[in-house]
Amino acid sequence: MRWLWIDRVLVHEPRRRLVAIKAVSLAEEHLHDHFPSENGLEPFPVMPGCLILEGMAQTAGILVGAASGFREKVVLAKISSASLTDDALPGMLLRYEAIIDRIDSTGASTTGVVDALDPAALAGTSFAGTSSARTSSAEPRSVETAATERTAHAAGASAHEANAGAAVGAVAPLSGRDDGAWRRIATIDMLFSHLDRNLSGQDFPEENFVFSENFRTILAQLGVT
Repeated sequence: MRWLWIDRVLVHEPRRRLVAIKAVSLAEEHLHDHFPSENGLEPFPVMPGCLILEGMAQTAGILVGAASGFREKVVLAKISSASLTDDALPGMLLRYEAIIDRIDSTGASTTGVVDALDPAALAGTSFAGTSSARTSSAEPRSVETAATERTAHAAGASAHEANAGAAVGAVAPLSGRDDGAWRRIATIDMLFSHLDRNLSGQDFPEENFVFSENFRTILAQLGVT
């Protein structure tokens, strides 16, 4: 599997802002191990928080790389701060927004947010079809039940993973815009460095191995071939 955690670029404002999306799919193998069925509990597949961070690193990294026409080898130097407040479940759509705070010859700093859209919240809308009638007699698990099961699965895991089933507040706007069903699930600030300008003076290959074949489809969306 390619190490890509965004699917498409939606908005690119050069040297300022980039918005990308990712569809969380049950076809992703790691979801079946995070968390599997155990101790009598049902499986609870959820996207690991570290991969949400990686999605932001790719979104912000592309924004910073594009600022120099991808002539610089942009690498993540530091996660300045990160707060993940809810789960990303199979079937959800994630929206990453990265904004450049500072950029110079040595690197850049970015702020970012991650919002999630759960199609289950759109029952009865045009997104889900014209009918809101259930096609199954089985009642879905409530948010509270899912959160309880998920916390049980996470026993012994990190503090974030053990408590991420907490209730979510009101929908947060993106860049001052109210997007209705979108819900803020993370805020992430990062620092990036230009690898060829490292203080140690170490030399690296001339080829930009950071933005390589792995990102060809994503970069094509920005007009980079």
